[in-house]
Amino acid sequence: DGATRWIRSHGTFVSGADGRPARILGIELDVTAERQEADVLRARAEALADEVEERRREQERILDLSQDLFAVADFEGWLKSVNPAWTRLLGWTEEELLGRPLHAIIHPDDLARAAVAIAGLRSSVALRGFQDRLIAKDGRAVWIDWAAVAEGDRFYAVGRDVTHEREREEILRQTQKMDALGQLTGGIAHDFNNLLQAVQGSLALIARRPEDVGRVRLLAEEGMQVARRGASLTGQLLAF
Repeated sequence: DGATRWIRSHGTFVSGADGRPARILGIELDVTAERQEADVLRARAEALADEVEERRREQERILDLSQDLFAVADFEGWLKSVNPAWTRLLGWTEEELLGRPLHAIIHPDDLARAAVAIAGLRSSVALRGFQDRLIAKDGRAVWIDWAAVAEGDRFYAVGRDVTHEREREEILRQTQKMDALGQLTGGIAHDFNNLLQAVQGSLALIARRPEDVGRVRLLAEEGMQVARRGASLTGQLLAF
């Protein structure tokens, strides 16, 4: 019927009286079904490999485009892999980052805390919400919020730049401090104004009848009491 069949041959030759091969003795096996199954499996494997490769390329594209920092590092303190966001944010090339120890780009004031965090990772404690500063190539300090998890002798980390958020929080704190200081200043000014008015009132009454010694003495004493309250208020202000 014109169909093509796959045949597997097993055979050997049989010698004649003169020792030369006279005929072939063997068996022919039809392995068409096996070949077809193998072809199907091969096609599935190739399709799966293509799908895996496409997923890998997708992940690489995501890592390349991400603004977050992705990294693989070992517990000896060396970066093993970084995505392009590191270069865009910090200015260091991938070769520069992989060619120096991790502590070389961590802010000196944050090294001790970072060491504690990495020690926790080594003990299989997942890291979340840890913030420290990385030093950019131009000397800038960049605040990074980290999440990381360990696997074997390495840990995998993702970091987000929170420098602007930290700056806004600091501005808000300073604004709140200035607001509180303004309220305090306003209250002190009001208190001092009341004290000054009391002193001025006593002096004005003394000026009206300076010849009345008893009255002058009484008003002067009241003025001294007010002055003492003013001195106490000044002491509290200086202590603050």
